[in-house]
Amino acid sequence: MVDLGTGDNSVAMAINDRGHVVGTRAGGEAFLWRDGRTTDLGAFTPTDINNRDEVVGYRFDDTQAVLWRDGIRTDLGTPGTHRVAHAVNDRTEVVGWSSAGADGRMRAFSWRGGVLTLIGDDDSVATDVNDRGQIVGSVGATDQFAVRWWRGTERLRTEPAQAVAVNREGAIAGVHFGSGTAGFVWQRGRFIERARRDRRSQPDDRRRLGATRGDLATIRPRAGVPPSDLTVA
Repeated sequence: MVDLGTGDNSVAMAINDRGHVVGTRAGGEAFLWRDGRTTDLGAFTPTDINNRDEVVGYRFDDTQAVLWRDGIRTDLGTPGTHRVAHAVNDRTEVVGWSSAGADGRMRAFSWRGGVLTLIGDDDSVATDVNDRGQIVGSVGATDQFAVRWWRGTERLRTEPAQAVAVNREGAIAGVHFGSGTAGFVWQRGRFIERARRDRRSQPDDRRRLGATRGDLATIRPRAGVPPSDLTVA
């Protein structure tokens, strides 16, 4: 374990393939740690970092989705009053959700090159995107269903589930519900179910997952924000 030297009450939120870490310090200031040095990013909550050290997240005061790159923080201009940028790929495509639906309901969005697109219906969230532009998330208000947005919308399971991560090969990790909660991996139309747990356990996520190792359902999400940054390798 490496002490990042960011002080008490600091939280590491995400890590990229280069070992660079983003998180928050006490007081809500975001930081980027790389090669033993820490850079202050300003007052927002980071949720993901890509291999170009581009960071996404949201401002806590007005929950505006933001992108930080090369020392500049950009508001993504997402509609609604509650907006979260949750993942970013190495092409600087950002996905998340915004209260842009009817009556302030959440809708999944994709942002790239200054253009924002609402990709989901009401009650949808986008949680991850790979470098091929495949986006995963969930739809549904009461029962949520795992979906992939790529050349249209595809529901991955018939029972309630959440898709939380997709890797560069298109393998998807998530969790489905029933008498208990079980993690799963979906690849080329085939499901691999991990050990079932009770509803208190849910997998976290990361876009870089490969062959599974261990039990997805033993990995718990971060407190305070939706699942982000699971390594399945």
